[in-house]
Amino acid sequence: MYGYFYDLTIESCDCSKEIQAEMEKKAIKRAYSDKDLFSESSDGESDEEAAVARKKKQSVPIRKYSETFLAFAFSESEDYKTPRPLCLICGIILPNSFMKASKLRRHFMNKHADLSGKPLSYFEKRLEAHRLRQKSKSE
Repeated sequence: MYGYFYDLTIESCDCSKEIQAEMEKKAIKRAYSDKDLFSESSDGESDEEAAVARKKKQSVPIRKYSETFLAFAFSESEDYKTPRPLCLICGIILPNSFMKASKLRRHFMNKHADLSGKPLSYFEKRLEAHRLRQKSKSE
């Protein structure tokens, strides 16, 4: 009647008739509120399209690279418009949302735990080697 989810929860419920009636009222109310959310607006654009447009307008924070990320073997990738972290060990480029010390540390500890005792100079050498490879590729 109200969809598969409704049939699963209310019809197969081993609870009293009062609770089933209350659940049915809530399901009906939810069905009508969902229908109202996606109805046509006065300008011809559906509310669903307006919601998608609003979501696109919301800006996602763009995180910036910090030199402290080198301690976790991460450098900034220059291949994209937004800065993205590049792992100097495995070469993976993570999304901008991973430009947090905690997420980079988690990658480093999960994937490269054997390198956790290395000094910062080791990662600086890896960074220089990476930059030289990039420079030789561009020439």
